[in-house]
Amino acid sequence: MNEAGVTDILIVEDETFLRELLRMVLVGKGYAVHLVKNGQEAVDFLSAGGRPRLILLDMMMPVLDGPGFLSWLHLHPLAGGQPKVVVLSAFEPETQPDMALPGFDKVAVCVKKPVVVPELLQAIERILQGDA
Repeated sequence: MNEAGVTDILIVEDETFLRELLRMVLVGKGYAVHLVKNGQEAVDFLSAGGRPRLILLDMMMPVLDGPGFLSWLHLHPLAGGQPKVVVLSAFEPETQPDMALPGFDKVAVCVKKPVVVPELLQAIERILQGDA
């Protein structure tokens, strides 16, 4: 949470339409949202002191993909605790490639694309309430 008591969410998504749709929906629900286009921008955001409580993470992106970002997150513990991660992927969760790589232990849930917004919102609420 930030100083105003609002939960910070970082969206790491290279697809502009989905990134903006998620931003609009989450801001409308009262969350503070930060947007980046790839895993390297997420690394830069966190390295500069950004501390989201939750990260929505696309798996297939240019520059640094989702598995690469999760590996970085695994190797760089953040002050104040690690954020929960929601993976956004076209793969079924049980067939998601790279699930055994370091960092996937940070993943609270996998959401299949195309994203169904009400289902994603329910998953976010469960995670933030500590149920996932």
